[in-house]
Amino acid sequence: MTAKPPTATKPPPEAPEPLPLGILVGMIGLSAAVLLSTIIWATVRLWPEKSYDTSTPEAVIATAGQMLADRRADRLVELLEPVPPDEHGTDREQRMKDLYIRLGRVLAAAQDLHSSIERAMPEELEKLARDIEAAEARGEATSLMAAIMPERRPRRGQPPPESSARREARERAFAQILADPFGRLNRTVTDNIDRVGIAEIGFDTVAVTFDDRPVLPPFGLTMRQHPEGWRVVPPTTLPMIRRFMPTSETEFQIWGSLLATVEALLDDLRRGVESGRIGDMQALSRRAIEDSIIPIGMVMVALGRAGD
Repeated sequence: MTAKPPTATKPPPEAPEPLPLGILVGMIGLSAAVLLSTIIWATVRLWPEKSYDTSTPEAVIATAGQMLADRRADRLVELLEPVPPDEHGTDREQRMKDLYIRLGRVLAAAQDLHSSIERAMPEELEKLARDIEAAEARGEATSLMAAIMPERRPRRGQPPPESSARREARERAFAQILADPFGRLNRTVTDNIDRVGIAEIGFDTVAVTFDDRPVLPPFGLTMRQHPEGWRVVPPTTLPMIRRFMPTSETEFQIWGSLLATVEALLDDLRRGVESGRIGDMQALSRRAIEDSIIPIGMVMVALGRAGD
């Protein structure tokens, strides 16, 4: 009888070497970061939006200031009265809501640019305020409308009306809006709220006054009561504004393109400020004017042709 060869015994498996302490700590930190990011993302996505009081006309004014304090300029459009449907149905109503959303994004981009300027150019903001104060003391107009309105036509043989002072006034006006786009509204709500009043002009309609005078004369700024609260009435029925209101599919697309162009311009300016490519308010204003003339001009020409 042949003896069986002895069976070879397998060596016991070697225990895995523990990970180095640095790698182990890094993996734990990465896992914790991913988990925390997931929780924050879920909180932001699922947590309900803050509700604002619009139960009275006075509350709407206070809410506008609170939205700015909360850095939520995009929600200012919620204070506007919804555009009612016309005889063509509710399609126009939905498209106007889409434009309101785009407008809110433009307001948010303007507020983000303002925040970046505050962080990167505090000295420039102080200098701009001094320049505006000095210009007003000289009797110069500092508003944007006054700066962009054409001067009187020169007589034959005279140079064009565009002067260095005129260009400086325009750049200063643009800089003022870019640096503090909601300053006037914010100051009205916070510093001069006691001067703002409400005058009843109908069962569910009121007019906003400042020092007992209508705001935005001669037509005035009004609010109307809705089931969800009081809302500011956009002056879309005025002849000078109604002619530019979109009614066709093409016009809605053009207006959407215009708002998208403005949003992209503001975002580009913000990135320039944050990166240091734009280092002062004069450069910011000039860049805004140069970058906006052509694209916005093209959109306005298209809008004019669409209305013909």
